[in-house]
Amino acid sequence: MRKISLIAVVVLTLVFAVACSMVKYKKGDNTKGYLNGVKKIAVQFDYSKARVGKFATEADYVNEKVTELNKKEAGKGDAWKEKWDTQKDAVFTPKFETLINEKAKDAGLEIGTKVTDAELTMVLTITKLEPGWNIGISRQDAYVSFQIDIYKTADMSNPVATYEMNNVPGGTFGGFDFDASTRLGESFAKAGKELGAFFAAK
Repeated sequence: MRKISLIAVVVLTLVFAVACSMVKYKKGDNTKGYLNGVKKIAVQFDYSKARVGKFATEADYVNEKVTELNKKEAGKGDAWKEKWDTQKDAVFTPKFETLINEKAKDAGLEIGTKVTDAELTMVLTITKLEPGWNIGISRQDAYVSFQIDIYKTADMSNPVATYEMNNVPGGTFGGFDFDASTRLGESFAKAGKELGAFFAAK
């Protein structure tokens, strides 16, 4: 009887863990059979469809921010834009890749933007960026939403599976995340952690 109860607890725990995953299936192979025999997954990030905060496009957000900051101090907006653009490769990508590989290594997977000869390619389309804020007396975590398309690298015309992750939160313990790039970086780290665990659970 005790053995049956233990099995039931394990099964319920696994079901709960799957149900709580932020990775939501949309279409294609729902069995993750595309991972069979795969050792490498190349990664591409696509920001072209991203909404930012209340803005319909990233360009609208950036243009308003640059204008606003340059009015306060000449050149301040331009410096902000440079930082905004470089944070994608300097912060977001490394955060994502570190955590996805940490979680997926037990499945023997190598995943990243610099991975070559990969059997699969994963395209992460960022659909929403919410930078959040932290002004000491008031704060809101960042969050990022993604569409994840998995392709056979030899055929990038049709994904073998599509998933989405919505409102992946980002913030640091203790609330010392006054910079938007830190908060958003933690969203990408969380996304990597979730996806790595999802692939490792094949």
